[in-house]
Amino acid sequence: MLDTQPTQNPQASHVILTPDQRLRVFVSSTLQELAEERVAAKEAITRLRLTPLMFELVARVGWALWYFWWNRGYHSEAGQWMQAVISKEDQLPGEVRGRALFAAGFIRFAQAEYEGTLPLKDKMIACMRAAGDRRGEALSLSAFGLVYMHLQDAQHSAADLKQGLALYRELDDKWGIAFCLSNMGQLVTMQGDLPRATNLHAESVALYWEAGDKSAIVVSQYLMAMTLLLQGDLEWASSLLQSGLGLAAEVKQKQYLAQCLEGLAGVAAAQGRADRSARLWGAATALRAASGNPISLTEKMLHEPLIDRVRSQLDKAAFEKEWTKGEALSMAQAIAYAGQG
Repeated sequence: MLDTQPTQNPQASHVILTPDQRLRVFVSSTLQELAEERVAAKEAITRLRLTPLMFELVARVGWALWYFWWNRGYHSEAGQWMQAVISKEDQLPGEVRGRALFAAGFIRFAQAEYEGTLPLKDKMIACMRAAGDRRGEALSLSAFGLVYMHLQDAQHSAADLKQGLALYRELDDKWGIAFCLSNMGQLVTMQGDLPRATNLHAESVALYWEAGDKSAIVVSQYLMAMTLLLQGDLEWASSLLQSGLGLAAEVKQKQYLAQCLEGLAGVAAAQGRADRSARLWGAATALRAASGNPISLTEKMLHEPLIDRVRSQLDKAAFEKEWTKGEALSMAQAIAYAGQG
């Protein structure tokens, strides 16, 4: 646990005395610790201007924690910090500037502000290259491949993903290679080449297992399962989704639990089990809303025909009844229900 300092202010139990302590409280907020200090820090930020030192510290934290923020859905608070940083990014050292721009851009992406990320791209990548930050450059290109995909710009998406993948292969970075392959799989899925998409996702899954990233494994297995579902391989799709469900429950991440439930709802629909499917869709919708992560364009494209299939199998009252039952399930109840197969 981090050290805390008592305060004499009766309206707050802690004060934030130094830039370093403010930074530590900011970091701890992502770990869901020190709730009282977190409130004090946020109040202090509204009153105090960040010094150049604090801008650099927060920029470095943003680079370190963007993936954690993404996984946990801490978009609003992180976005405020990173926007404050990039509003004065000229005060940052060159090797930090590109990474700060990336963290700010990814938070915008997480909030579905896809167009809002584009003005950051050229400066971000230029800063990475000037600093010799090849891993940062690879990540930026790969992430913008995802951005362009959501903007339905397949040409730019494919070009950036190709460059990002080449850099990651040169670096022999398994996680980065898996990230690119997973994004390529989504792009190819949208283009209708399901067998190739399945192969890309299969390679991504294997690499994520090697890298040991449980959150990424869940997502990649879900995406692979959806391509298999669309090709009629319900058994393999269900196996991947049940495996992902267990991992998502282990890491307690609602957005990934929601994806597994959505996939299993699709399997149930394909099996003609419309009541189970509708209930799982309801549970998934509630979890996704609680996670704060919006549905992606790829997911929307995959889900809509499956939901329409369930609607066609049930009358309106029955569909809404099961959906509502699903929304009312607790996270533990939803996991248990989904695990019944």
